[in-house]
Amino acid sequence: MTLEMIDSVNAVLAVQEAAWLPSRHDGHWIPTAQRDPSGHGVTFFGENDQWMFLRSDHPNMCDTCAGYHLTQYFGGELRSEFPNLIVVDENSVYPQVHPNCFCLLTRVFPVKDVELPPIPDKLRDEGVTDADVKSVIELPEDYYDDELPWELIALGVIFKPKPKLKKLETEKESP
Repeated sequence: MTLEMIDSVNAVLAVQEAAWLPSRHDGHWIPTAQRDPSGHGVTFFGENDQWMFLRSDHPNMCDTCAGYHLTQYFGGELRSEFPNLIVVDENSVYPQVHPNCFCLLTRVFPVKDVELPPIPDKLRDEGVTDADVKSVIELPEDYYDDELPWELIALGVIFKPKPKLKKLETEKESP
C-alpha cells in the first residue's frame, strides 16, 4: 500500500467513527441517523412520545436530579434537555444530568395503548380504581420505593414491574 492509500483509508475510518455514537454502555452502537432528534432519522423516541424522569435516590443524588423527579417530557425535548443521554432500551433512557447521574427517563404509555397492570393492593385498599389510571410506565425494580406508587397515582400513573437495568460502568452496586 502506498502512503496515499493509507491516508485515504484513515480518512474513511475517521468519517465512519464520527458517524457512530454510543447508545448504551454495554458496547452496542447505533448510527447517528438513528439517534437524530430532528425527525430526519429513525430514533427510539418520537417527537410526541411522553417520558417521565425518575430520580435514583442514590445516596449522592444532587438537588438538580431531585428537582426533575416525576417531571414529564415529550420525546422532542429529551436531547435538548439531556444532551448526554444514553439510550438503554426502547423504553428506558439514562439522562446523564451529570457524570455520576444514576437517574432514569422512562416512557409513559397512555392506558389505551397498553394492557393495564393490576393496581397494587395498598392503592386499591385506599380506593384507587382503574378509572384513576391515565397512563402506565415500566419501572425497573431498582427504582422502586414505597412512596413511589402514591406519587405516581397522584399523577394518574401506575407502573408495571420490569427487571433491573444494566448498570453504567460508573455506577457502583448499593451496599
